Amino acid sequence: MDLKTLALAVRLPFVTASALPAILAITWCAAAGGKFNLFFAVLCLIGVVLVHIGANTINDYFDWNVSDASNPNAGPFNGGSRNAVGDRVPRGRFLMIALASLLLLIFIALIFILEGRFYVLYFSLSGLAIGYLYSSPPFRLHSRGFGEFLIFLAFGPVLSAAVCYVIAGTVTPVNFLIGIPAGLSTTAVLWINQFPDYAADKTSGKANLTVRLGLRNSIPVYVLLIFSVYLSVAILILYHIFSPWSALIVILIPGSIKSIEALFKNYENPKALMPVQGFTISFQMLSILLTAAGLVIGRFTEHWRF
Repeated sequence: MDLKTLALAVRLPFVTASALPAILAITWCAAAGGKFNLFFAVLCLIGVVLVHIGANTINDYFDWNVSDASNPNAGPFNGGSRNAVGDRVPRGRFLMIALASLLLLIFIALIFILEGRFYVLYFSLSGLAIGYLYSSPPFRLHSRGFGEFLIFLAFGPVLSAAVCYVIAGTVTPVNFLIGIPAGLSTTAVLWINQFPDYAADKTSGKANLTVRLGLRNSIPVYVLLIFSVYLSVAILILYHIFSPWSALIVILIPGSIKSIEALFKNYENPKALMPVQGFTISFQMLSILLTAAGLVIGRFTEHWRF
């Protein structure tokens, strides 16, 4: 398997969904003026990416002959990796990649444990449990209406708390709070990607919340997720957890409104939804980057410190 095929199989471009929330947490730790270890930060970022790759591949492995096999609307943003590499990579290879990611993650976790970061074991187990329970039988929590909440936790509060613990060696409520906006924006990506998957998910019994609510009733949830990102950042600014400069994310509001309008018009048209999917992914990335940039600007211009 060549590197290009491997990148497609593990959905490498989409690991930014976890890498960027981790970078935000790292930036917060550095800007807040507490303890900071650059080596730990880099190693932690690698660990987060490994967890994401493992979750992607184990999800594709278990969905291979379920919803992925019957999805006529699989596209560049949804439908799993089978659509991209199913003719070149056998299903069993995805399980091998997931196990390899797990072994590398265990190695990194051991380094942290030897350095006195004993709670890394609990955070690592939490991440692995979420990734496994999300799609693996008999649990398949993504088919029981719990998948969206698991994604919020995994890409939001749990991830930020884990990163802050690795870097600073402490676990505080604030460490969980700073991950809320990233968790919400990542859940919005999952939510909009479930629209074109709706028919395949419903037929295969993958009863996620979009299937349970129906497409029309799922639109307000998307709107709520998007604007909850703005609201959560505003609250964190109000309580001096984020810098006032993190309000830079307001420049994304016009695009958010345009995306919502397009969703109302095209929620039953998978091809017409592709720009909305693309915007939502960009929104997740840019909202995190702008929030992080706000932390850096605030640290050096206003001497902001939590």
